[in-house]
Amino acid sequence: MGSGRSNFLLGMLLGGIAGVAAALLLAPQPGVETREQMKQKARETRDRASDIIGGAKESAAKATCKGREFVETKKAHVRQAIEAGREAAAKKRAELQAEAKEGEPKPNI
Repeated sequence: MGSGRSNFLLGMLLGGIAGVAAALLLAPQPGVETREQMKQKARETRDRASDIIGGAKESAAKATCKGREFVETKKAHVRQAIEAGREAAAKKRAELQAEAKEGEPKPNI
């Protein structure tokens, strides 16, 4: 999850908490009911925050897995390219050594 998105979600969460607290504290009802409502809203907010965090962890895990797969794929391609280069160099070296032994260059076909 990007930093901007997580900051936004945190701001939304804190803003929601502040709004609920202000509404409950200013509502004309007995203190017992207000405290119970605040506890309930706090539980709901905690559960929502837990869901958001769980989703963020899941997204991060998926991104990490995809990143590892990408890196492994690219490493395999690089290994193949290096091996192909070594084979081509060995072949060319053998050709040049054969030409040197014969004393004259081979025609390119």
